[in-house]
Amino acid sequence: MDLELPERLHGTRDLLTRSLVTHPHEKAPAMPADLAADLMARFQPQQAEKQASPSPTWFQRACNFLATPAFGAVAAAVVVIGIAMPMLSGPGSKTAETFRGGDTAYTAASAVRIVLVGENSGQRTALEASGDFESSSFVDSSSVSAIEDVPGPKVIIDFPAGMIRGLSDKGTLMYQTAIPEDAVDLAPAVADVVSRL
Repeated sequence: MDLELPERLHGTRDLLTRSLVTHPHEKAPAMPADLAADLMARFQPQQAEKQASPSPTWFQRACNFLATPAFGAVAAAVVVIGIAMPMLSGPGSKTAETFRGGDTAYTAASAVRIVLVGENSGQRTALEASGDFESSSFVDSSSVSAIEDVPGPKVIIDFPAGMIRGLSDKGTLMYQTAIPEDAVDLAPAVADVVSRL
């Protein structure tokens, strides 16, 4: 590298050299206060401050888990197992349909019969038209004594006495209530008695 100035810049160099005031080392002007500290702070490399990152909340952790591919795989496996298990169990493992759960369940073979005693055409028509009961479940009886011939659990609608009674398959009285005056309320009342058997 050539440090020599070209010939044309020698005059400029001489002019600048004469314009600078040279001071002996002992008589040099004092450095302004805090200039050295400012220069050091300016040119010294900065160290990044270490900040403690807060631990994620349970909601953030749950969101992060739901966003992972593992969650999708587990969800797909649960759906496949949920669909496949009923298929693998086969039709032979189905339990008999029951009227109500528990020890006193009645199977579909011993369906509840609705025995109509006496005649009240308005309420009977409303009961049959409600669509809540199958037409095969209705049985006409001329008297209360003939009810014993009807097998299984039964609901007796005794129009002359104005009562609805629920009897178990053994003939035990389980529940009884009065026949509602409004024909529209008869079907829900019978359904309530059936649910108590």
